[in-house]
Amino acid sequence: MSVQVRCSHCAWLFRVEDAFAGTRCRCKHCGAITNVPANGVSPPDLPRPMSPPSGKRPRIAMPKTRSRRRRNLLFVTAALLAAVFAYSRWSPRGVPGQPPDVHAFPLEKASIARLPEPDALATLPREFLGKPLRADRIVWLIDGGVAMTEYYPDVTTLVATAMALLDPAAQRFGLYLASDQRSDYLQLSAAGTRSVRAGRELMQNFRLDGRPDLGRSFEDVAAWKPQQVFLILTQPTDREAVNSIIRRAKSEEISVSVVTVGDPFHGWASIALETGGDYLCLRKRDLLLWVDRLVPPRLPEFVGQPRKAS
Repeated sequence: MSVQVRCSHCAWLFRVEDAFAGTRCRCKHCGAITNVPANGVSPPDLPRPMSPPSGKRPRIAMPKTRSRRRRNLLFVTAALLAAVFAYSRWSPRGVPGQPPDVHAFPLEKASIARLPEPDALATLPREFLGKPLRADRIVWLIDGGVAMTEYYPDVTTLVATAMALLDPAAQRFGLYLASDQRSDYLQLSAAGTRSVRAGRELMQNFRLDGRPDLGRSFEDVAAWKPQQVFLILTQPTDREAVNSIIRRAKSEEISVSVVTVGDPFHGWASIALETGGDYLCLRKRDLLLWVDRLVPPRLPEFVGQPRKAS
């Protein structure tokens, strides 16, 4: 015995065994799930569909929700793969196991830590970014992260000029270049030509790397017992580092002046306010103005024979 069933989706008429009466089955034409009548009578108002052409298999319609879900899954997978490729290709840290690409663009050694001409240097006031250099022991703490790459030549030129302006008979200075992997430093030494040369070579040979821990770097600087520290950085505010620097500076009675380069991260300003220092925010244009004021750009030299008067 069999039961006659008419599909509720495509109206195709087919038969199943009477054991399936009152249950559900799959249509033999469209593949959809339809109800099997318990009394063997199908709805009479549905028209019988046309038979498919001979030799051609009937096309089974797929639900739209399933195809849309599959398309969305493929799109998300492609986006994730593209993001992973972009991170491994352009991330400053590079591929694990390989040395990081520490410079966003190559830096010329001659452009780092430049000095004004001797005649011009003798006329400059003993200042750093307009702030007087009166302390006996001064240290420059520079953020040596990759984000400093764009500003590093100009920052080092300003620092080298300030070092050269110090009084060799009464002042000492130090330099600390903070790095994520290995920091370089020049401990407090008497100002003079030899110390300035050592500081310039240190800045010219330094390799920017990662994002250093400025709180830990300041702990090293504070051990030198400086009176004034210029903190030059270009990274977002780290509240833990800010609190650590303030506590150590107050305990050692160190005046910390903060200079943020690039984007204005004003969260670091609380260090200067709590320690009696100054706060200054410099954009790229401001840096260029300061550098051009101290070390004017050289005019190009024209090579060739002078033109004869007619």
